[in-house]
Amino acid sequence: MDFGEAFELVNGIVISNMGRSLRNPEIAILEGTWNGFTYEQIAHVSEYSTNYLMRDVAPKLWKFLSDALGTSVGKTNFRIVLDELAGKNSTLTKLDIPVSAALSSTPALTTPGLQTDWALEGYPEGLATLRQWILKDRCRLLSIYGLSGAGKTVLARHLVESIGDQFEQVLWQSSIPPLNQLVERIAGPDAQAPMADPVSAFLEVLAQRACLIVIDAVESILQPGQLAGHYRSGYENYGQLLRRVGELPHRSCLVITGLENPAEIARLSGQSSAVRALHLKSFSETAAVAILAAEQLTDQNRWPDLIRCYQGNPAALRIASQMIRELFNGNVEAFLAQQSFAFGSINSLLKRSFDRVSQLERDILFWLAGKNQPVSLAILQTEIPLVVNTTEMLEALESLIQRSLLETTQATDGFLFLLQPIVKEHVIHQFITQVCGGSPEGHRDPPRTLEPMIELGASTPKVARLSRWFQNQFEPGWQPVERLFEGSVQPAVRLRSAYHLRDETLIKRFKSIRLDSTTDDDAGDMTSRAAEDVIAEDVTVALLVAVSQMVDQTYQICVQVQPARQATVLPDGLRLRLLDGQSEMLAEIESQTQDDFMQLPYFRGGVDERFNLELVADRVAHTEQFVI
Repeated sequence: MDFGEAFELVNGIVISNMGRSLRNPEIAILEGTWNGFTYEQIAHVSEYSTNYLMRDVAPKLWKFLSDALGTSVGKTNFRIVLDELAGKNSTLTKLDIPVSAALSSTPALTTPGLQTDWALEGYPEGLATLRQWILKDRCRLLSIYGLSGAGKTVLARHLVESIGDQFEQVLWQSSIPPLNQLVERIAGPDAQAPMADPVSAFLEVLAQRACLIVIDAVESILQPGQLAGHYRSGYENYGQLLRRVGELPHRSCLVITGLENPAEIARLSGQSSAVRALHLKSFSETAAVAILAAEQLTDQNRWPDLIRCYQGNPAALRIASQMIRELFNGNVEAFLAQQSFAFGSINSLLKRSFDRVSQLERDILFWLAGKNQPVSLAILQTEIPLVVNTTEMLEALESLIQRSLLETTQATDGFLFLLQPIVKEHVIHQFITQVCGGSPEGHRDPPRTLEPMIELGASTPKVARLSRWFQNQFEPGWQPVERLFEGSVQPAVRLRSAYHLRDETLIKRFKSIRLDSTTDDDAGDMTSRAAEDVIAEDVTVALLVAVSQMVDQTYQICVQVQPARQATVLPDGLRLRLLDGQSEMLAEIESQTQDDFMQLPYFRGGVDERFNLELVADRVAHTEQFVI
């Protein structure tokens, strides 16, 4: 049994006992429960609050089903009870109550305390556009796509509710089976078995009667880790189906929703075509404001900033609003001051799309997240440090646009590419996770102290043995790289410097180095020293070392110097030197004005080889010793 069949079964019971169909919040609970979601997750992907679903709708729904079926029904056993019921009484599974009957009779609902329908207010032209495409333009294949939480499913339900009675049969498919099973469900007793050509059988059904078919969450049959729109093994015939549904004349309409479009939609859609795609980008400001008002947030003058931070995504705005109310007493100004907007459930929303991207798309996102301004295609192709031809680059950019992770803006000489703030912060979060992936999971650093620590005595810095880093053995002072990002005033700038180090196989550590100008050698008259202006101020920087093990058992080493966590640029004239075991200088680099990092050329050596790194600011020097 799939959810469509379960829906028809439960809806039949409701109609028989209560004289009405299932209502939207009840459908949200049943579908979320069927898919194993918590109430919080159901709230995040629907238009209702967690409290409303958990405290109001759910208890009444489970009590009604328990009374109607004569057995206890709840969230934990809902699927089990229905499976047993269907097995005992097969006539129930054959109740011919199409989804259209349920949805078309469902009254417009509002969340308590909010006198508006977010799906319709949020996309005021969306429903009208879809209705026109189907009823007036006679489109045969439609797509509603956008980020998770944008409201695709809710808008599709309103569409079915609005025009379902214009069709002879309506089918809503949430869990997508192999195509032959879907055809059997549509065709019913008329289905021929075995079904040698399910595509032709599907089209034959569409030719016989006017059907409105909704396939929800089409990404479940699309292959992650590749460019958008490619099918998982065993579902390739859906591509042929979509192409023929869009090209051949019939009286039916197939609507799909998803995080991305199948390749056929992208290829066939157009304003004069029978195939169209509706991209849900951002809620209207009116509906977004209603979400914030429902949580009774303050600082209304900052609400537009909050809405922009979350790209007008209704689910993200609900999650953020609840946190602001619970942790910041509704104070939007205080929340925005934290400068951290991608967290917990919001990261989970975006991760659904991010986890689907190919490696090239991922690298492009990482590079764009390090830019503070939109960039042109020419700059992207010229500056990104990737070996990729023009065709591959264009295909990857188009795929990211299809996945709603990349946007374009018009410029005088063409289009510019940019990441929306919430997407950018999520990408930086994912970059930090990846760039720090070389830190072995088994290693845990000691807790950081909040009070000043008393040093029992001076100690000589321990020589760092890099080959032992691969066994989780790190010398004191060498910290995980993610701490460089913690509290950084410009994490995007630090991302640019670490872009080359995103390989998860690299072991990466940094050490804070303070170049103290007040050493014994420099003791003297401070007034005369200031007048002479020859001694630099105290400088604190981060010395970052990344190590990879090569196939020939040697080790390749990358060394950077980055600003301290609260700084954005290095001091002018800071020098970094690479010395061999005999203190002979092998390489030297010097920071220039406004440098946000500097990096030595890559070098490598074998086990037990020694080298030193020396940092020099004016007459102050610091040396770190290493053994491979």
